[in-house]
Amino acid sequence: MMFDDRYSDDAIFNGRIKVRQRREGYRFSIDALLLAWYASAIPGGSALELGSGCGVVSLALASKRPKMQIDALEIQDSLFELALFNVRANGLKNVEISRLDLREIEGARWEHRYDLVFSNPPFRAVGRGRLNPEPEKARARHELLATLDDVVSCAARTLKPDGSAAVVLLPEREAELDKAAADNELAIVHKCLVKPYASRMANILLVLLRTGSIRKAIESELVLYDEAGDYSALARAIIDGQWDRIEHPLSETAGLLPEIRTNN
Repeated sequence: MMFDDRYSDDAIFNGRIKVRQRREGYRFSIDALLLAWYASAIPGGSALELGSGCGVVSLALASKRPKMQIDALEIQDSLFELALFNVRANGLKNVEISRLDLREIEGARWEHRYDLVFSNPPFRAVGRGRLNPEPEKARARHELLATLDDVVSCAARTLKPDGSAAVVLLPEREAELDKAAADNELAIVHKCLVKPYASRMANILLVLLRTGSIRKAIESELVLYDEAGDYSALARAIIDGQWDRIEHPLSETAGLLPEIRTNN
């Protein structure tokens, strides 16, 4: 990658995937890799990412699911260009990036097309928390361009009837997600509560949505750090891309999802 001091050239999976990011703009964090890992177990050959940012989630998933065709949407010009650059730089042929507003896609090209829709939407509604003065960060973290309702509605329109949606968000927004899902004839089937430490409350929530209704979602937990402050064995395997060495929590949903992939 050509050097440009406006950007940093970073990597995931121990350097196997290169990721360019703006130094002063929005930068991905561990929730992106958690979402890619969580979504990787969902079967099917077609996927759609809503809000790709620099493309890191699609890059990670595409590298693990080379036979899956992934379409990714990004509305911000700066992030779209980065995502496009990163896909090309990594030579990934199964990812296509489009500069589109997820609120506006419609028609036969999109309707009921995907086995999987996944998204790392802005964590906070406008008015909650401090709005970052840097525009790219502000739009990625707050719902300035799309709301959680918009994301769920788009997922419902673009999923195949037997498709699944995977979302990462703050636990405090689960009730909002549950309502948005019900409004779009989707339901929470599984949720993975991600805790910083075993003794702490979860601060990240991974959620699987499916068409229909369910009495109670299956729950699992993931702990990021051990008591010494080092990554747990599970978290380290996710970060390093050693996903085939760990059991996937969606294996607990047998009967709710066909052909769950426990090895990648």
